[in-house]
Amino acid sequence: MKAPGFAKRRRRLSESVHESSSSRLLTLPREIRDMIFMVVVAGMEINLDIKNRRIAALVECGSGSSLFPRLSRPRVMGALLTSKQTYLETIQLLHTMNKFQTLSVDIVSFLPRMMLPQRLQQIRYFSFCWRLNIPPTLPPWSYSSRAPRTRERFANNDYRKSWFAAWKTLSLMEGLEHLRVELFVHGRAGTWGWEPKHVEIAKCVTKAKNFLLVVPEDLAIGTREIIQAPNLTIRGLVEDQQDRGFPVIPLENHSSLATLLGHCND
Repeated sequence: MKAPGFAKRRRRLSESVHESSSSRLLTLPREIRDMIFMVVVAGMEINLDIKNRRIAALVECGSGSSLFPRLSRPRVMGALLTSKQTYLETIQLLHTMNKFQTLSVDIVSFLPRMMLPQRLQQIRYFSFCWRLNIPPTLPPWSYSSRAPRTRERFANNDYRKSWFAAWKTLSLMEGLEHLRVELFVHGRAGTWGWEPKHVEIAKCVTKAKNFLLVVPEDLAIGTREIIQAPNLTIRGLVEDQQDRGFPVIPLENHSSLATLLGHCND
């Protein structure tokens, strides 16, 4: 399992910051600057993916309703890099006041290499939809009846390594307030071979305050009986679709900010 070009990514963001800026924004009182920065970098969904061996982020704001449709905001990082002072005042907001989500197990596995440790610990909201096939905890001989390409992938042990690496990353994220992991099992065999014991590793995630684990419907009842933890809620896929459990970031504590953020699509 090779790191997809992330080794140098961690340093480039801070190195790209301009040393100084003559912007009038920085002459405003800090309280007003914070309100403006919250509008620019908070209340978004940041979708992480890998393209051409580099991390790519699609940033969206809005609720998805007809009143506030989802809009991409691809130039958010430009605001952070205008000056060193702006970067220092906004970088924490970027991590604490946004929802990070991904479909890529490589993103999760290599997140500690992509981010500085203090930034990783500042993430509060994280959602991961995990596409799986056969239980990764099964021994390699269990894969022998699969197609050659699949056998080769399992022979290289990448599938098993990414399973354990991703759970390790999630267990290290101490600042998480809400974590959602959906185990999406696909393929012809469906959930064949899957048993509740195969996801018992989820108990290693003890730092997240609220951990929602979504599993295939036919595994939900058995998994609830076997896997229990104070911070863990287990739902079947159908139940989760009926009651989406991922929270709205609590910006209502800042009434003026909530008003401003409601117009992020203007």
